[in-house]
Amino acid sequence: MEEKLQKKGTFSSHKLSRSVLKHIGKRDEALLTRTQIGNDAAIWKDGMCQVTQSAADKRLADSLGLTVSEFAYIKAANNLYVIGAVPKMLEISVIASPEIKEGRYRSEMDSIIALASSENVQITGGHTEVSEFVTEYIVSVTMTGWLSDEEQIRKSSEAEKPCPGDDIILVKRVGDAGAHILSVYKEEELLKRFSRSYILDARIAKEGLSVKDIAFSALSNGAKYVHDISFGGLYGAVSEVAEKINYGVKLGHKVIPINQPVIEICEYFHINPYELFDMGSLILVSDTENSQKIIEALTKAGETATVIGTVTREKEKIVYEKSLDIRRVITSYDGDSIYQVL
Repeated sequence: MEEKLQKKGTFSSHKLSRSVLKHIGKRDEALLTRTQIGNDAAIWKDGMCQVTQSAADKRLADSLGLTVSEFAYIKAANNLYVIGAVPKMLEISVIASPEIKEGRYRSEMDSIIALASSENVQITGGHTEVSEFVTEYIVSVTMTGWLSDEEQIRKSSEAEKPCPGDDIILVKRVGDAGAHILSVYKEEELLKRFSRSYILDARIAKEGLSVKDIAFSALSNGAKYVHDISFGGLYGAVSEVAEKINYGVKLGHKVIPINQPVIEICEYFHINPYELFDMGSLILVSDTENSQKIIEALTKAGETATVIGTVTREKEKIVYEKSLDIRRVITSYDGDSIYQVL
């Protein structure tokens, strides 16, 4: 029997490789780097970069104080920021249910138009469609950005490769955005166990969902590779990093920063916080010489940045803590733990 796609969330990396990426290839010499696991944007020789992101889950967007369109926009922009590109153009595609009222559709468009305008991103076109096969609406954005000069293009396409002994740095903490969503969407249920003030401690500001400033800071201070955390959480991102750099990773469990309300909310719902959706946080790979410089710059800007592990020659992806007798192998993610609750 043919295997079904997977649990809800982003395509697992091995299924994405097997069913999509291995069939794409590179057919134009002007293309420097095509999209692949751990690298969502394509980079062209003239410095143009392109990425597409979609969003459909209104529960995630609403809980974060966003529209579905804004959610898709921020995801796409983050994919460009991590390679040092600045978004310049945007195309929007919307497939809506016949039941959606025009006023709601207009509100969606107003929100993404205002966001693009605030960041000087030109909307160049798109597509609209009504379909009975959609329950609400699906918003897809194709965002085009540019690397500013030849040196940036060279660094993005021929970056110094990560190697064994390099540091793995987490910027911000584990699972903050996912726990925020659960604290909003499941607030009534959580109030049966926790105080309102404790639940509010799991909330974050939506302004922190963009990785623009922290990604640019990391790259300017010598990060070899930058990857945003999204569906699949920390473990999903680490799995993609390992596949991208073609080495193993070893994480120290005790040094991974995580907010206590995040731990307890996840324990309440019996889900793994390290596999929980996140947004606004990053995984960096850097040599030890630049790691301190990166951490100092981010700390000065008010961000949390922590060395949580190292790149290893062995291809294993493990989380290790001798004092707690922990040794866990990180497998390729399949869905996201947030959908075990929503």
